[in-house]
Amino acid sequence: MAEPTSLANVLIAQIPVLTGAVIGAVSTLLVTSRQHKQSAKHSYKLERRNKLEELIITSCEVDVWIRKLENYLLFGGAEPLEQSPAARIEALSLLYFSELTTEVAELSSALSHYRMWLLGCACERLNSKPSSTSNDTRSKLNEFYKPVFEAHERLKEAAKRLMGGLRD
Repeated sequence: MAEPTSLANVLIAQIPVLTGAVIGAVSTLLVTSRQHKQSAKHSYKLERRNKLEELIITSCEVDVWIRKLENYLLFGGAEPLEQSPAARIEALSLLYFSELTTEVAELSSALSHYRMWLLGCACERLNSKPSSTSNDTRSKLNEFYKPVFEAHERLKEAAKRLMGGLRD
């Protein structure tokens, strides 16, 4: 006749099964946690790359906006109704890229000085004959735009270095 099994004998026989289940559950939790951390890190880098791309594209729009402003102030063309892209560049830098604060501040400063010069030229134009821009003003366009161009180039270089650190 078969010996009756006690509860203790049944539990002792199940110890290897229970141990395996505990090990499996703990392993699953650890792997899931690690995968979540890797996924979060990847998502963070992807978001920063996208925002950096947006910042650089917006910085390239500065040149178009400046040309419209020049046309309006110097030659009496249509007034540019859109806001300067500098505000968006500053916002993106403030929210996502404190590393670019110096370069963005240089670009903003150069743009402000250039706009002030353009406004001075517009006042001269309005005080002289209508729709005339002096040859002196035309010859100085590049000279006064050069700091804006150089600041933009420094921003692009700094962004390029930053993008290198955001690659997978």
